Amino acid sequence: MFTQFFLLFGLIAIGYIARSRGWINSESLDSLGDLLIYLIIPPMLLSSILSLEIEQEILSEFIWMSLYSLGFFVVYFLLAKLYIRLFKVPFDYKETMEVSFVIPNNGFMGFPIALAFFGYKGLLFMVANNMVMNITLFTYGVYLIKRSNGINIKESISGAMKQILNPSIIAIAIGLLLGVSGLQNYLPVPVEKLITILGELATPLSMMYIGATLFGSSLKELIRDKMIVKATIARALLLPIATLILLNIFHIAELMGKILFVVSVFPCAAVVPILVAEYGKHVETSVRMVLFSTILSLLTMPIGVYLTSILW
Repeated sequence: MFTQFFLLFGLIAIGYIARSRGWINSESLDSLGDLLIYLIIPPMLLSSILSLEIEQEILSEFIWMSLYSLGFFVVYFLLAKLYIRLFKVPFDYKETMEVSFVIPNNGFMGFPIALAFFGYKGLLFMVANNMVMNITLFTYGVYLIKRSNGINIKESISGAMKQILNPSIIAIAIGLLLGVSGLQNYLPVPVEKLITILGELATPLSMMYIGATLFGSSLKELIRDKMIVKATIARALLLPIATLILLNIFHIAELMGKILFVVSVFPCAAVVPILVAEYGKHVETSVRMVLFSTILSLLTMPIGVYLTSILW
C-alpha cells in the first residue's frame, strides 16, 4: 500500500513542480485536461472492461453497483441539504455549495486509485459509480446550478441531457457492448494493444494533472474562508460516516462496499467549477472547495484506503 501511495503522490508532486517551473502553464494544463478526457481516460475504461470476461454475473454486479451508487448519491444530497440548513449557508450560495458538497472526483482520481488498489474489477465498479455520478451531475446537478442563476427548469434539464453522453460514458457503453456480444474476441491485436497503451497513460497523467492544478493555491487564503473550511471538513466527516452506516445496514458485497467507501473520501470534482462558471454563479466558492478538499484528501485518501483493508 505504501508503495502505491508513494507512486501516486510522487506523480502529484511532479505535476506540481512542473507547473511551478513553468513547464506546464495554464494553456497546456487545459490541453492536458482535454487530452485526458478525450484520448486517455476512454481507452483506459475500454481496456479495463475488455480485460474482464463480461458474463451475466459481471453485468449483474455492474448494474447493482450502479443502483447502489445512485442510492448513495441521493443520501449525500440529503446530507448536503441538511448541512446547508443547519449551518445557515447564505441563500445565494446554496445550490453551488450543494453540488460541490456531493460530487466526488471519482474520475481523474478515482480510476487510478481503484486500479492501483482494487484491480480491474474494482475499476469496473468505480466506472459504474462514475457513470452514475455523471448522469446525476449533468441532470440534477446542472439543474441546481442553473436554478441558482434563474434559468428555467425545462431549459436546465434539456440542456443537461445533451451533456451526459461524454467520452467516458460512450467508452463504457462500447466496452460493455463488445463484452456482452463477444465481439471483443474479434478485435485485432494491434488495436487492442493501442487501446491498452493509451489507457496505461491515464494514471501518471491524471495524477500529474491534479498536482499541476494545486499550484498557485494559497492554503492560508483558503483557511481564511470559514464557509469553505467548515463545509469541506463537514463533507470529509459526514460522507464516510454515512457510507459506513449504510454499508452496515445493507450488507453490500465486499468489493462494492470498498469502492463506495473510498469514493466518500475523494475530494470535490474539478468539473463542478467549470459548470458553475458556465451556468451558475459564485464560481470562486466552488473552486475553493475543490482546492481545499483536494489538499485535505492527501490526508483522508490514504486513511480511507487503509480502512478498507481493516474494516472488511
